[in-house]
Amino acid sequence: MDNPAFDFPVDPYITDADNEFAHSAAAFADDCLPPETQYSSLDQLFEAIQRWAANRGYAFSIGRSRTTSSSKKRIEYYCDRHTSPPRTSRTRTRKTSGRGTNCQFSIIAKQIDDATWQICHRSGSKFSTHNHEPSPGEWAHPSHRTLSAGIKEQILELHKVGITLRDIQTLIRSSNEDSLHTKQDIYNQLKRSRVDKHNGQSNMAALISTLNSNGYWYQIQLGDDNRVHSILFSNINSLQLVKRYPRIIIMDCTYKTNKYNMPLLHIIGIDACFNTFGIAFAFLQNEQSESYSWVLQQLRELFITQEISPPEILVCDNWKATLIAAEAIFPAMKIQLCLWHISKAVLANCKAEFQSTTETIWRAKQIARATMQARNLPRAIQDKSLGESVEEALLEQAIISATTAPIEKRDERLNDAWNEFMNDWYAILNAVTIPQYEIELKKFCGKYKKHHQHQVDYLQNTWLNPHKEKIVRAWTNFNRNYSIVTTSRAEGFHSMIKKYIKTSKKDINDVWQAIHHATQQQLQNIEARHQFEQVNTPSDLYGKIYANIRGWVSFHALRLVRQQELRLKDPEMPLPRPCTGVFRQIHGVPCAHDIERLISQNHSLRLDHFDPQWHLQRAGQPTYIEEPAVLQPRSSIIRRADIPASSTQRDPSLFEIVEQQPRRKPTCSRCHQTGHTMTSRQCPERNNPHNISDNIIEDAIPISSSPMPMPTPTPNPEPRLSDTELIDRPEVIYQYYLQDREKWYKTLPSRAARTDLAYRKAKKLKPISRITKRQFDWCTEIYQMGRQCGEGRSARPWTKEEMVSYLDFRAIYDRKEDDEADQREQERCEREGYNTRYRGTRHIWQELIDTQAQEYLNR
Repeated sequence: MDNPAFDFPVDPYITDADNEFAHSAAAFADDCLPPETQYSSLDQLFEAIQRWAANRGYAFSIGRSRTTSSSKKRIEYYCDRHTSPPRTSRTRTRKTSGRGTNCQFSIIAKQIDDATWQICHRSGSKFSTHNHEPSPGEWAHPSHRTLSAGIKEQILELHKVGITLRDIQTLIRSSNEDSLHTKQDIYNQLKRSRVDKHNGQSNMAALISTLNSNGYWYQIQLGDDNRVHSILFSNINSLQLVKRYPRIIIMDCTYKTNKYNMPLLHIIGIDACFNTFGIAFAFLQNEQSESYSWVLQQLRELFITQEISPPEILVCDNWKATLIAAEAIFPAMKIQLCLWHISKAVLANCKAEFQSTTETIWRAKQIARATMQARNLPRAIQDKSLGESVEEALLEQAIISATTAPIEKRDERLNDAWNEFMNDWYAILNAVTIPQYEIELKKFCGKYKKHHQHQVDYLQNTWLNPHKEKIVRAWTNFNRNYSIVTTSRAEGFHSMIKKYIKTSKKDINDVWQAIHHATQQQLQNIEARHQFEQVNTPSDLYGKIYANIRGWVSFHALRLVRQQELRLKDPEMPLPRPCTGVFRQIHGVPCAHDIERLISQNHSLRLDHFDPQWHLQRAGQPTYIEEPAVLQPRSSIIRRADIPASSTQRDPSLFEIVEQQPRRKPTCSRCHQTGHTMTSRQCPERNNPHNISDNIIEDAIPISSSPMPMPTPTPNPEPRLSDTELIDRPEVIYQYYLQDREKWYKTLPSRAARTDLAYRKAKKLKPISRITKRQFDWCTEIYQMGRQCGEGRSARPWTKEEMVSYLDFRAIYDRKEDDEADQREQERCEREGYNTRYRGTRHIWQELIDTQAQEYLNR
């Protein structure tokens, strides 16, 4: 049938007059009651009357409901202020407020059939009028601020990932601009969801149910009064990780995490990538040895049940209860104390008294020195009539001036003394052998025992005598602790967990939720890191020595090996002989001596060279396939010196070597001796002082823009170049290049550009940008400039400018030789009757070939 509710617009009861309604009139409108209309559902009806009421300054709340004799429902909707006002006679502990005024304004919703509801007005004026003023806006009514199902779900998801209430409100308002929710509404929704999760259970019962549903292993210690004393729990994925890396654990407590003020104990481990992961967490009743013993006993039983190897190293602070419990539960486990906590304990117990004693000693020395100076004053300055008063006054003035110093200088002096004291203390802790430890301790006691007896006794009685095996390197170097000597990783883990907890007023169930989110995130990051290191190759870990273990050993372990490999090439860090084995014992990776042996034997690293702590989580074993060994060359065959080692050309056979004709030795065109060329360093004329004198340099082959003058023809068919033309030493050429450039600079105006580029352009030399790498390589050949300038320790590579000047010289020198050859060939052609029109040497040779070919054809 037709339903009039479906013919209405989106908001059928809001008119223009309703939108202009002003609540400042302190009275309700005449159309305060919603019209009697039918709706297709109860939710549609309630939404319609709430929209009607919202625009008229009030709101509806659901009242009583009953079922009629015809099995139809009847629901009453009251004004949300129908409750009674707060009682003034009652004494309240909480300061609350209420909005009730006993308002009787109401309507009735009747069920017509299974799908239709009808609004009906109640008879009587009290049910159609309000006894209060209209509200100033929709914010005043909680029913108008009701959160939708989508917003409720969004609030829970945001709160689950650790978003604060303030940020949740901002995010929801940015995505739902018409939302009327407040911060209190969000808080109430979170509280209701928390109650719903408990399913009517207590906090502890809900915690146990949550631990079971999420697959956590847990143990709870109850007292005689059935009150919870301690709770220990561990993630099942963390147990799989500690099963792979059980060697070292770190224990430390943090505080202010829950409303019960129970300390939270973190037990953490280290994986192959040197990342920290949580093994177990425990809320303790106190920090007595009984609580720690219970935790470690439960942890030991867990390790046995899960077939996890017991830990070998425990790093913790110097809490007596922890040490007693650890030594009792894990007697084979070695304990190391946190050096950071030790240094802070020394500072707290020794610094103030040490500086006070130091300042007292310094003042006593200053007073003694001032007294001696004052008593040595001349007697002439004293007044005999006053007796000794002048001497006493001078002595007092000298003492005051000697002991009064600026605060800055005093603080600097005291800090320097304290730093020296701590450095001497660290020298004891860093002693690598027992004899060295005894020597450093003896030096320390001899230096400080006289004036600082209390501090020396504190260090000996509190740390060295009972715990030297746990803090001094002479003993801890025998532990495979992977250089972990502090609990700073646990401190960082505390900080990370508290970022999820955010407040110290949560119950244990809420704190567990925060720990669960943090642990899940951490385990995912560790898994991602392991997979990343399996498929990626670091750019700094190259070489065939790492070929067999890439993807099987973590980057951290490989970089430790790389540091040892680089140490082989560092002359400032010579290797100790023989190997002490300390590095290998501490880190579980090959040391520099092992790498040196592998390189000499042409072997690569294997997985068994690394401690299992550094093995990545993956199935199977790497395939060890070594490259073929390099064979020695055939010693019976003599190699040619001019064939490079990389050449594929075969070596000559023995009969080829026997039949090979001896190669003619070159003849120098400068000194005419055999065995070298004119550019060789073996030439005796190369270093002739006559050839490099200043006057010859001035007359050497000029580098100028003027045309090259042709030499005077000589009748000698094979003329020898003059001494001036034989100056080709690269050093001399470069000096001439610099001199000629300076001379050209002097001819320029004052504001002209004095650059090498301008000089080369003016002299019409080839630009440096057009000189190829092949030409520079040609300069460094042995028959040209050679690879270095000078000999012995003073040798150095040629500079680019020196090679450019040599190339310029060779270009001019070659051009001059070509010109002289052309001149001689032209004169010969004129004498022998060839074509006198000279067009170059190449043209003449081509004419000779053509002439001879023509004569051959004519025969």
